[in-house]
Amino acid sequence: MKRKIAWKRITLILSILAVVVCLSIYVCSTKGDPVCKGIDVKIRNAETAKLITSGDFKRMIEQSRIAGKGKRLNDEVIKKILKLVKSKSPVKNALVYQTGDSILHVEIEQRMPIVRLLTSSGSCYLDDEGIAFPVSERYAYDVPLATGKIRLPADGKTMSDARFAHNLLAFTRHISNDEFWNVQIQQIDIDENKNVAFAVCSDNHLIRFGQLHGYEKKLDNLLTFYRKVNPYYRAENDAPYAILDLRFDKQIVAIKKDN
Repeated sequence: MKRKIAWKRITLILSILAVVVCLSIYVCSTKGDPVCKGIDVKIRNAETAKLITSGDFKRMIEQSRIAGKGKRLNDEVIKKILKLVKSKSPVKNALVYQTGDSILHVEIEQRMPIVRLLTSSGSCYLDDEGIAFPVSERYAYDVPLATGKIRLPADGKTMSDARFAHNLLAFTRHISNDEFWNVQIQQIDIDENKNVAFAVCSDNHLIRFGQLHGYEKKLDNLLTFYRKVNPYYRAENDAPYAILDLRFDKQIVAIKKDN
């Protein structure tokens, strides 16, 4: 009977010792973590990307209570902050690290828009990867505007029609990088069959462009028309046609204005 009681006491003492050791290890490891002395947020492309400021990100981190002045810094905290920052769709890349002076550093690269989508259900930007992110009242980018029968992608997602998205991005990138078309084409309209139409700034007529595939050849043909044919049809700085139709292969159909 005494031997059984002794074993129970030994087991109890060993259990208590194990708990004490674990607590000691935890306390020591916690005490070893540096205390955060501040948060430094830098946006690498801040001069061109102005949707969210470094101050916005700093407040977001502090309000999350994951990290901040006086809080412990460790690998787990850094992973959580990185996940938090990357959850914002305007963020393309992010780097989070701590330095020997106990400062938490966050470096961010924001997405740059290629085109803005605008429909009756809302608006968003698309970057060069086709990722959607929200517009801001703080800053508006000077990029082509696409309106009409467009299904807006969810925040942080791509358009459901990947092929059309690819063509749309290629087309808007092309006109943005071209000195002539960047001035002439400010807005394009897309119908339910993904046919494109737009007006040019220098003339009072509509361009029925059709599908976007083969856009480079169509734009070359249109430019040739403006340079070689259009001057002969102008009267008092106003062309006599209302519509130029490019939907047909290797030709431009001019539709006269109603008198």
